[in-house]
Amino acid sequence: MKVSLTFSFILAASVGSTVGQTLFEAVGDATGNYSTLLGLVTETGADDTIADAGGDVKEAHIVVVPFSLLAIFGPNNDAFDAINDTVANLTQQQLFDVLAGHVVNGTYNSSAVMEAGCVELETLNGTMLSVSYNNATSSVVVNNATVVEANITGEGGIFYGIDTVIFPDTFTPCPVSIFELAAAAGKYGTLLTAVVNTEGVVAAIEANEPVTVFGPTDDAFAALGSEFTDLAANEAELLKVLSGHVVSGTYNSSAVMAEGCVELETLAGNMIKIEYDENHNHNMRRGLDEEDGHDGMFMVNGIHVVEPDIVAPDGVFHGIDGVILPESFTPCPTSPPAGDSGDSAASVVDASIAMIVSVVAFAL
Repeated sequence: MKVSLTFSFILAASVGSTVGQTLFEAVGDATGNYSTLLGLVTETGADDTIADAGGDVKEAHIVVVPFSLLAIFGPNNDAFDAINDTVANLTQQQLFDVLAGHVVNGTYNSSAVMEAGCVELETLNGTMLSVSYNNATSSVVVNNATVVEANITGEGGIFYGIDTVIFPDTFTPCPVSIFELAAAAGKYGTLLTAVVNTEGVVAAIEANEPVTVFGPTDDAFAALGSEFTDLAANEAELLKVLSGHVVSGTYNSSAVMAEGCVELETLAGNMIKIEYDENHNHNMRRGLDEEDGHDGMFMVNGIHVVEPDIVAPDGVFHGIDGVILPESFTPCPTSPPAGDSGDSAASVVDASIAMIVSVVAFAL
């Protein structure tokens, strides 16, 4: 997957630059954390290659593009120190190729990366990078490296500091489905097995993509005990329960935060209530509520969302700590203005329409 977006990671460490500086000058002046990288760039001639928009570097297997379109993911000094022996054994050409594998042509947007979950980018030497958003750590990951410093800008480019040197063999293609991402999380095995083995579930999901799935954890199913055993033995009932965790369309946490509470119809035809608790807004992505052991901010029919916004091209997945049953639904509260009887049904429909968020468009 290749994308054309605007790249502007908003992370904890963000540094600007002085107007008129080259990007490498800006990096050197902004921080001393990249002196090893800058030394290697000069040693291999990579700085001249990148700066020369019309250069011919066929011997390096690189097609140079205008400097104004470049984004560089630069390993910090600690990253190079960790592989000092490996770097020492590389030829100049090999080192040049490694450095070029940290540079991409184009500008890209972190909010779009967060919406898409993962995007794939081609570097100047033809190798691939997968840029993804890690929900658990609220960080941007590039192959096996994490972005630790953002937005160092200079003439014609932008620099993102990373904590690991990237080699071509660290590339892993972006997952193509929310269920692949859920499988990688390692705590939704019961759900995934049930989805695959229950006739009609996969077909219903595929017919309604993109979808939003509220996926119970393995512990949530285990907590049902014999009730789940009985349910699993009745395929028709299991299909209804599983379909009752899926909604057509994509609904992310930020949309719920904006609305407060919405009612949605599932693929099984029953209603669910998604609500946001503003008293726990600091716990959304960074841990559990210290009082009750839950992320208390985002709930579905009173069940806590413990892992929000796992995003892929076919939809969004929210991990939950309970199993949704049809009888657990209660309507959203309504508060019409004074003197206005209010149409609660219309309000719910309007809120639901406002909730719809389109999955980011890919240029394949």
